[in-house]
Amino acid sequence: MVKKRRRFVAVLWITLFVSACCQEDFFDSKTDYLLHISVLNFWGENITTDGDAGDVNLFVFDQDYLYRDKLSISSESIKKDSAIRLTYNKTSNIWLITWSNLNGSQDLILKQAESFMQDASIKLKRDNEGYAINPDDLFYAKNIISSPGSATEVAVSLKRKTAKIRIAVKGLTQANDYYFIIDGCKEDAYSFDGESVGDSIKYRQYGVFNSDKSLFQTPDAFRIFPPSKGNKNSIALYKGTELIVLVDKTNEASEIVPQAGATTNILIDLTKEDGILGINVIVTSWDDYYEWVEW
Repeated sequence: MVKKRRRFVAVLWITLFVSACCQEDFFDSKTDYLLHISVLNFWGENITTDGDAGDVNLFVFDQDYLYRDKLSISSESIKKDSAIRLTYNKTSNIWLITWSNLNGSQDLILKQAESFMQDASIKLKRDNEGYAINPDDLFYAKNIISSPGSATEVAVSLKRKTAKIRIAVKGLTQANDYYFIIDGCKEDAYSFDGESVGDSIKYRQYGVFNSDKSLFQTPDAFRIFPPSKGNKNSIALYKGTELIVLVDKTNEASEIVPQAGATTNILIDLTKEDGILGINVIVTSWDDYYEWVEW
């Protein structure tokens, strides 16, 4: 028994020593990398100075995809295009995963030690009934610094990972118990690779009538994780427990697929003759307010 205990202590000491050396090798370096962070909209236009991206969190992983470091960068620094200096070992590849606007409406799944990139994610929160809580206005970028001989200046281009939807319905009698259920999202999280992962989820959104009671609509556009490739959203309108209408295609038979970085405006017209639904969809820029004047 004594011999076994001595061997265990020796192995543990060697393991800790090797781990400490690896940690020191990663950080104890004189190589500086300068990061220039820009923010792009849906159309690829530079909107860095607008401040939409908010505060930025930069997660650093080594060549084995092991989590090593995290840096927080203020919105003001991003807006001013301040260069961000990193000092790491140039002999190893470095993965940089950048998220911004992580303001608490979703969960960050990342252990603070011995966590691998494939195990990290940004996951939607759910309310008490299992519906998604609308996410923050998330931006994302992924970069790799390859070594040796890689450039010491790195361009990080942040793009939105959420979509916005605004829904309006024409032809409803006034009541106070209408609401929408948005289905079709097969995943409730983003991996740190930027891919959709996880479990299916639904969104529930409430609405109000406009001033002349002609439209029942969501008060403002709301954010969702857009459906992954090959999937689409459906929109169900309920009055209490009664399903009024379910739509998943436009009048032109196009599927409803909101896109990250854009606003999808949807009009459901219940007043069409012969019982035919009118489903109109207009895609606009993120902050544009589309008013349904003619239909």
